[in-house]
Amino acid sequence: MTDPELSDTGKLGSLPAGILAGVVSGAACFFAFPPVDAWLLAPFALIPLVMHFAVAGRGSVAAASAAFGLVFNGALLYWIRLFGPAPYVALTIVQTLWIVLALQVGLLIRDRMPEPARFLAFPLVFLLQEFFRSRLPWGGFAWGGLGYTQHDNLLALKLAPYTGVWGLTLVVALINCLLAYALLIRRSRPRRAMGYAAAVLVLGLFPGLLPVSSPGGESATIAMVQGNVPRNTLDPNADDDVVVANHLRITERIDDADLVVWPEGAFDVDPLQRPGYREALLEAVEAQATPFLVGAILGTGTGEVRNSSLFVNADGTPGDSYTKQRLVPFGEFVPLRNFLQPRFQDLNRIPVDMTPGTESTVFEIDQGRFASVICYESTYPDLVRSFVQNGARMLVVSANFSSFDMSAASAQHIAFSQLRAAEQRMWVAHTSVSGISAVVDPEGRVLERTKLFEPALLTPEIRFADSTTPYARLGDWVPLAAIGAVIGFLVLPFIRRRPSK
Repeated sequence: MTDPELSDTGKLGSLPAGILAGVVSGAACFFAFPPVDAWLLAPFALIPLVMHFAVAGRGSVAAASAAFGLVFNGALLYWIRLFGPAPYVALTIVQTLWIVLALQVGLLIRDRMPEPARFLAFPLVFLLQEFFRSRLPWGGFAWGGLGYTQHDNLLALKLAPYTGVWGLTLVVALINCLLAYALLIRRSRPRRAMGYAAAVLVLGLFPGLLPVSSPGGESATIAMVQGNVPRNTLDPNADDDVVVANHLRITERIDDADLVVWPEGAFDVDPLQRPGYREALLEAVEAQATPFLVGAILGTGTGEVRNSSLFVNADGTPGDSYTKQRLVPFGEFVPLRNFLQPRFQDLNRIPVDMTPGTESTVFEIDQGRFASVICYESTYPDLVRSFVQNGARMLVVSANFSSFDMSAASAQHIAFSQLRAAEQRMWVAHTSVSGISAVVDPEGRVLERTKLFEPALLTPEIRFADSTTPYARLGDWVPLAAIGAVIGFLVLPFIRRRPSK
């Protein structure tokens, strides 16, 4: 059942129109992300898909959402092909199925909602498909979240400390829907269409009125070492000696720092077990007389392989270590290994499942406390929030994207750090072994960045936060409220039908 006011929309609801709408919206959404990064497209990218959703039936909406998902995810995640066609095709299909399922649920609530509120159906379910697919299956995959298109929109980022990235997704999707419905009813209900347009202006501008905090703690200089990795290799252990030597050489250039960071991939074997590596690391610490945070694979040669960050005190004594909690499916572990590995030879590249950590460890230097978020983990706002709840007031994101060559994967990853910085109003030292490394301030701005596959050293002066944001305290309240709203709209017709006593 569609809105009677939309009954004169002609061929908008046909199957060919739906497929075309999905393709156009999918392409426009892709252009809003790096490498094109035209973020201003995002508030308009979904309009064709929303207009079709508003007037079409289940089959046509399913086709439209499938076309959207395949085009958008297929283009955005093109760099997954470097690991073979099977993971690329599988991931694209899984991400697309979430969108198809969400819009089918959206149709259910669209037809049960009061007519004036029907424009809310699409943004609610679009938000929830992002929320659930960032958790399921096997830990989820958050890439391509609509809110991340706004990583350079400083006005929109002022919303993040209150709602997390979820609020940005909801607002961008809602703006798309208001514009789409305004176009659909511009002749039948021009006054309401103008109201929708006015609401778009309010949604776009109101984040600028929100008060936000600035870090007021002590300042510190962070030396971010990008040692670089030889290109065109999918074997991270093939050039261990070269990578370690690169980091040692760049570290010698540091004049003065309060913390030296060697990122994920600096040691792709256990430096505590490899002859020569331990001595080289301790000599570097002794020369700098500064604490080091070092990315390392621990437990190599044992059954407990861990992707970790090691903290070494300024006097060379070992401190705490943090082990990555959210592992990359089909990258650091293989789900259903006994079934899948005999059938897909590409999975032989992952001979051992890594062991996940269980604690959000926080490190400390004289100036303040900080967390080490390892690569893929920065895509999880709830995990980063757990570090902040444990006392972290600055974030180091330690990354290794060397296997993705010159693709946009690393640039897309920086957007996650920008949102984490804005959500927590904290500095982020995004340090990558082969680039892109970046310095992100608490507003989400990238102040410095390196190039891919070039040795580099960044030495920003940061300031530790002395307070936490509403999002850090409240968590994912926006998607939880959306779940409640969807359930409410689903059961509303049944409540209305209950006979009065």
